[in-house]
Amino acid sequence: MTKVYVSKIYDFSFVDGPGNRMAIFLQGCNFNCEYCHNPETINYCTNCGFCTAFCENKAIIKKDNVVKFYSENCCDCGCCIDNCPNFSNPKTKSYTIDELFQYIQKKTRLYKRSNFFRR
Repeated sequence: MTKVYVSKIYDFSFVDGPGNRMAIFLQGCNFNCEYCHNPETINYCTNCGFCTAFCENKAIIKKDNVVKFYSENCCDCGCCIDNCPNFSNPKTKSYTIDELFQYIQKKTRLYKRSNFFRR
């Protein structure tokens, strides 16, 4: 089954275009734009583990030769990305296409039920 690696999901984003929207940043972008605002989404994590030394909260550890991310420990300081020799994001989460679509549908139903978007 095909998996996609998601760098970050913003359930509410007013920055990435007019109005409110959900923004999903995938890991492994192959455009390599000179003006990229999210260059940490270009390369995949190589599981080198170099970033683990900079994570004071132990949100990122290397276990069985794989870098693992524990979001509950993360303070979003960015030290892992800033110190990555591959300049990638070790905090990605993998989804199947169906799982990602279900996530989007769940949030869409929530948005429709709330008064947040109604005028």
